[in-house]
Parts: sequence; C-alpha cells; structure tokens
Amino acid sequence: MLVNVIAKRDAGIAGLIVAFPVVTLVSAFWLAVDGVPDTTMSAFFGGVLWGLVPTFAFVLGIVISLRGGLPLAAAVAVGAVAWAVLTAVIQRSGWLLR
Repeated sequence: MLVNVIAKRDAGIAGLIVAFPVVTLVSAFWLAVDGVPDTTMSAFFGGVLWGLVPTFAFVLGIVISLRGGLPLAAAVAVGAVAWAVLTAVIQRSGWLLR
C-alpha cells in the first residue's frame, strides 16, 4: 500500500522500491538457517542471477507494449510470453549454474 502512495508522487521511485529483492534475501536467510552447503547457496544465487534475464524481458515487454498503445492486460500478456520464452531458453540451454 505504501508503494502505491509513493507511486502517485513518483512512479519511478516506487518501481525501484518494488524491485528490491526482498524474496531473494528472505529465501537466502532461510537457506542459511537450514545450514545448506555453500554449493547449494551458490546454485541458488546463480538461479536468481539467471532469473533476472527473463524478469527484465517481462518488464521491458510491458513497458514497450504500453508505450506502443496496448492496454495493460495485453501488455502483461506480451511480457509473460517474453518471460516464458526466455525461461525456457535458459532451462534448456543448461546455463543455470549448478
């Protein structure tokens, strides 16, 4: 809710706040508490790193689509397709750090 209030004043700052990797940090914390080995933690962060590529494509697809005049629902669909394609490419290519 606070981010929505901020977005009304400065949408760019609100977007930056939302992009903060809270889920990544919480997940890493719990993995550390569970005592996973460093190799598992490295693989986790490698997956996060590679996950940024399709996430970037998702957001970029939405921005380009909205600027091109598509309605929000269609823009999100474009972003979702971009995300799914890049996720599949990364998974099939073996690029994930294991």
